[in-house]
Amino acid sequence: MRIRTAILCAATALLCGCRGVSTAAPSPTKRYEVGAARREQFIAEVPRVLGRLHFELQRTDESDRNARWTTHIKRRPVLDDETDVREAEISLVVSARQARYAMRGDIFNMEVEVESRVRVHPDSGWVAARSTPMYNRYLDRMLQEFRTTFDTGDHLLR
Repeated sequence: MRIRTAILCAATALLCGCRGVSTAAPSPTKRYEVGAARREQFIAEVPRVLGRLHFELQRTDESDRNARWTTHIKRRPVLDDETDVREAEISLVVSARQARYAMRGDIFNMEVEVESRVRVHPDSGWVAARSTPMYNRYLDRMLQEFRTTFDTGDHLLR
């Protein structure tokens, strides 16, 4: 009985000591909600916004309740506060999903999924970009293009 209690106490102590420790690398993908609009506006405007941001559309998937636009990976500038970074790249997945509790059934919520990766040496692999003040400003400017296009509210009245 004492041996079982000792083993149980040791296992509990080990698990408590390891709590919060993760060996997984940070995900390069982050999601941002950026607006709401009617389905027709998403279909027309998302490719235009992606073009203004110099992204090339790779794939488009549409259904009655969802739409999804995936871009090709593109090189992005290495920012001054990204120390030791040699190369950086970014891609977007823009999703529009029918709003659950909208008074009108044709209102969709939009989300932008950003994947940003960096490489510190030409022979090394790509890793998730770290959040730095300059990277956050770069990302905010990009997301603001979507927000100003889709979250002004006047498009919902048309």
